[in-house]
Parts: sequence; C-alpha cells; structure tokens
Amino acid sequence: MFNKTVQLIDSSKVVISINDEGEEILAVTDDGKKGTITLNFDSESDYFHLTDLSFENIKHRGIGKESIKFHKECFDLPIIATPNDGQKEMMEVIL
Repeated sequence: MFNKTVQLIDSSKVVISINDEGEEILAVTDDGKKGTITLNFDSESDYFHLTDLSFENIKHRGIGKESIKFHKECFDLPIIATPNDGQKEMMEVIL
C-alpha cells in the first residue's frame, strides 16, 4: 500500500492511499469525506485504464489531480481514459 498526505488548494489535507496493484485509489479528507478512483491494469500494453472516478462529496478541491499525480509517481506508467460514449478512442491522462 502506498500512502501520501497532501495539502490541497483550500489548505485542507487529504490522505491518498493506493493499493499494491495500483487499481484502487482512496482519498480521505481531514473532515472524513471519501473519494475513490478505480483503474484496470492492461498488462499487454503496460498502462492503467481509468474506469471510475467517484469524488461526489469532495469535488473542485484538486484531490483527483493529486491522486493521479501520486499514482504516476508510484507506478511510472501511462494512465488512459476513454469517453463513456462507446467510442474506442483513447487519450492519455497527462498531469
């Protein structure tokens, strides 16, 4: 498990935890609110595919960006996301 405490743009703090496989990110704010990011690892292409981003109660505070940056620090692999419209286009998440 990888853990990091980050100070956000509003001066609050969040603890970001990533499981050993890199497929789940949990963020918990200092006021106890939680958010998650789910990724799937593609071993053939050597990248992570972002499949779910759930920060409903803690939006617009920079937590998603900090979580993805921390994931890239830990695993040093591309993270891609695809539109949720059935299209096959892929785009790399770049931070």
